Amino acid sequence: MAGIGILVVCVAAVGLGLALAAACSLPSRRSAARDDAAWEGWAAEHGWHHVGAHASLSGSSWFRPPSPAQRRGVVVRDLTTAVGDHVVRAVEHRRWVTVGDGEGEKVVVEDTALVEVDEAVRDAPAVILRPRGWPVTRWEEQIGKLPEVDAGPLGATFTAGSRDAGYARALLAPSLARLAGPPKPPGSVVVDGRHVTMTWDGPLTTTTLAPAVAVLVALVDALPADLPAPVRRRRDLERRSGIERFVADSAAQAPAPEPGWFAGAGRDLAAGDPFIGSRRPGA
Repeated sequence: MAGIGILVVCVAAVGLGLALAAACSLPSRRSAARDDAAWEGWAAEHGWHHVGAHASLSGSSWFRPPSPAQRRGVVVRDLTTAVGDHVVRAVEHRRWVTVGDGEGEKVVVEDTALVEVDEAVRDAPAVILRPRGWPVTRWEEQIGKLPEVDAGPLGATFTAGSRDAGYARALLAPSLARLAGPPKPPGSVVVDGRHVTMTWDGPLTTTTLAPAVAVLVALVDALPADLPAPVRRRRDLERRSGIERFVADSAAQAPAPEPGWFAGAGRDLAAGDPFIGSRRPGA
């Protein structure tokens, strides 16, 4: 009889655990579904095509650690639209990283937003324009530190970096002067090969998406048509877009180990997970 009692207690404990897991998972799944629905509605109203959240992100992270693919990075949000003759793509990239806070390590969520105009310039080394006073973004960290060059007519608003000062000087022509005024764009501009990308560390929202697109399209339209051949041509024969390069470079990085996940890192992740709670377009 004692054995049967212990078995009943074990079954009850397992059942209670499953019930608690479902109770934790269901709210985040519902929140993710509402978030997707809100984005789909906004996209339909504003001429964007929207791809919803990655399937691996729709469950609760409170009791389940992220997979290796999640830690390396996945595209959470993916939108495309046409603006005049240009195709614009916007994505939100997410990865889980282990960081030290002086008292130990914890797992946190890092969001990176990227907005891109395709087929804008000829193959060329990267030229980066960062709003003055703003921190270096993750995209710039992946490219590596570039020598600072004269930002030309954009010098009042941006600092510039490139390994080809002559090409950067020709790229930053007087025709771009009207883009030097306020307000500052939401992120750094990366002219990389045939693509012009704006990136910032944080989620993709409609309040940041609209000005990013406006700045990029105006920048592309103002670029000089007679750019010289760069000193250093790109060796990337695939001509991947800036977004594709960022995602691929992130995926190539080995995920950090996560010691003691169940001891407390899960709670830290839950506290910073945008899917636990509400994050609507425009937030």
